[in-house]
Parts: sequence; structure tokens; C-alpha cells
Amino acid sequence: MVVWRLVYPCPILENFAKFYRPPQTPVAIQHCLKPLQAISEAAELHNVHDDWAVLLPEDKRTHGNFRDQPLAFSLPESLRVFGGKEVTIDACRHCPVNVPRFPAAPASPEPSLAGCNQVLVFGSLSQLSESTRTLCNAPKPLAKTVWNTTVAEERWKLIDPLAEALFSGGRLRQMLQASTPRELWQRMWFSSGPVIRWNAARIDAMFQDLKCGSRSFSPSDSESLTGWAPFYSAVTVASEHRIAMETEYLPCGFADGRDWWLSPYCSHCGADMASVAGGAGSESRQDFRHCPVCRRVGGPVPEQKRRIMGWAPYRPLYSLLDREAADKLVETASVQLGANG
Repeated sequence: MVVWRLVYPCPILENFAKFYRPPQTPVAIQHCLKPLQAISEAAELHNVHDDWAVLLPEDKRTHGNFRDQPLAFSLPESLRVFGGKEVTIDACRHCPVNVPRFPAAPASPEPSLAGCNQVLVFGSLSQLSESTRTLCNAPKPLAKTVWNTTVAEERWKLIDPLAEALFSGGRLRQMLQASTPRELWQRMWFSSGPVIRWNAARIDAMFQDLKCGSRSFSPSDSESLTGWAPFYSAVTVASEHRIAMETEYLPCGFADGRDWWLSPYCSHCGADMASVAGGAGSESRQDFRHCPVCRRVGGPVPEQKRRIMGWAPYRPLYSLLDREAADKLVETASVQLGANG
């Protein structure tokens, strides 16, 4: 998974900074802007009712939806910290780096919110969620992931075609001095740290390689690259307008709907440590603490720090409203869901 952002002055983040510490990295900004992104998705799915965004358990349009109760959040409450609904919509409507999240969808009277910061996932979200549940063989809702040393290789199979296309192009490979497709992939997203600021030369090299490589990846290639179309648009905007772009790489993970866990990884170089953490009992404690790539001592990042994403700002509906009001909202959302088929 890669979280990216276009670096551009943002008035809604300035409003947010009046109440909380301003986020600095793409992942921190993504967590901050999640309510705006959730509002855009809810509007796209027609799941907004009486200023509430509602998700029903039977709504199969949500990737990897394995919930057992309705979830919701209040739009006015979520937008208050950003300056309110009018201020937020106006800021995103006039922002040159607000990349649409749903480029194939009909034009909406309101803009997609917070399109300057999105997520690129290497795989189909529904497939990743289903494979996680198959791996864990657990009832819903899934609370914790069970790690398996063979899963990392399965994840690489999703990445290899794109890594090989970039490698065969040659420009990015020479720029980053990589000797294999997988080494190129690691260096492309992770150098001295997980956050990389892309310059025009790196962006140009990447897209020239994709055009000349053994396989082309178009914006519609969403089955293997969830979020590829917005990412493609973002780097185009960055190149045309000379706007800086930052990416933050997160190691391979496991998904259950919007819950996402990262596999064990090194905090220094980002290398996968699942095979070490889940290795045979004959491995010594010293071997477990050494990263297999950079050999740094310390072991993988603790499990409690590897759970990211999640369903926020959604919360259980019946914890937000009294029973009568919640039942009425569920009934309205059910009628709308039936109309959307």
C-alpha cells in the first residue's frame, strides 16, 4: 500500500490545525482527512440520509463488507473541525490538486473531497479482504490477523507485473541503481525512510518506463491496482504544474473491509519480517531480532502499531442515536439501498 499526497496549500488543513497538531506525513494527513474521504464515498453510493452517512451490513457495494451491524457518522459533526460544510466544499471545489476519486462516475454537483491525498493499494480490496478471512478462518467481525509465512509471496505476485514493467523500461532502474524488479520496487517507494518526495525527473522516468515496458498499465487497470486512476491523475498534475508529490510506503498487509493490518516489518528499512517473526521454533531469539535485509537489531514493529485504516469515522449507529431515531434511519437507508440495487 502507498499513501500519496500532492503538496499544496490547504485551507481545510489550516482550519484543522487550529484545534489539533497539524499532520506532516501522507499517512498522518490521510488519517486526518478520512471523514472527508468517507463523505465523498457515501455521496457516490447515495448513502447520505438526513445529514448522516449510513452503511448497512447487507450493502455489498462496500469492498470486503463483513460487518454485522449498521454504521454511521454525522456529516456536520465531522466537517466542523475543517471549517464547516460550505467552507470545506468551496475549498475543494477551487483546489487545483483535488483529484477525483471516481473518474468514471457522472459529474456531481459537489466536488470529491480531499482528493489531494489518497491510497494506492496493490490488489483488489475485496480479494484482499476475502483472502484474509480465508487465511484466518474466523467469524465476523475479524478482530486480529493470524500471520502465515506464505502470504508475503502471494502479495508479491500482485506487485511483480508492475515491477517488471518498470524494470524493463530502464529509466527508473538506472536512476535508482536497482538490479532486480523487486529491488527496484523497494527503492522506488522506500529509500532512507518511508516518505519520499517525488521530483519531475522521477515521475517522468516512471511513466516513460510504463509506456515502454513489457506491460502497460492504464488508468482503468483497477482489478490489480486499486486507486490507480487517481494516482495516475495525481502524478500528471504534479508533472504539468510542477507541484511536489510525496508518497509513503506501507508494507504488505491484510484487509477485512476497511480494517487493515500490516505484516511484521522492519522499522528501519521497511523490509517484510513475516518469515522471521513466524519462523520455525529452531530460530534463535537473536535471529528473530535481526532484520533479514538491513540486519538492524530490534525485531519487527510491534503488533499494536501495525493496525491502520479502520472504519472511522463510522461508528455503530445504535451508539449514536436512540433506538427510535436509529430504526427510522435504517429504514430510510434500506429503501435507498433497494433503489440502488
